[in-house]
Amino acid sequence: MSSTFPLNNSEFPDGLESLVNQTWTSLGSWRGWILAIDGRDGIGKSVLARYLAYRLNMPVSETDNFLLGDGTFDHNDCLNLTFRKRHDRNNPTIVEGIFAAKTLEKIGLEADLLIRCSRKDELGNDEWRDDFIRYEDNYEPDLIFCLGHSLQV
Repeated sequence: MSSTFPLNNSEFPDGLESLVNQTWTSLGSWRGWILAIDGRDGIGKSVLARYLAYRLNMPVSETDNFLLGDGTFDHNDCLNLTFRKRHDRNNPTIVEGIFAAKTLEKIGLEADLLIRCSRKDELGNDEWRDDFIRYEDNYEPDLIFCLGHSLQV
């Protein structure tokens, strides 16, 4: 089985460091803000979130791990507790998932900055496509980051 290291510099567009700087500038000082990263499944959200977490020195929570087949989430109480604890302690966090903004909304939180991860001509998995189209209509991102590569793991 062939694999490539997901943080290979050649896999990221030139604008990645610009995104890091723009994110930091948009969010301002170190405080309990929430950076959300959404996008269709398989697009590279998790890798982007991990890179930003590394560069901004903060944790990332991958909400797709709690996603059920009907578009709802299991363990909302666990997600709520995790995000609120960090927020209440004035610690920032990155929340990543197909429906990141909707997940936050369901537990009474809102992203301070929503980045939509996209890739030209990528529609995602059929299972989530219609749900994500409806999601895109309801949640407008603050920034859109286009990936021009395909990740192989």
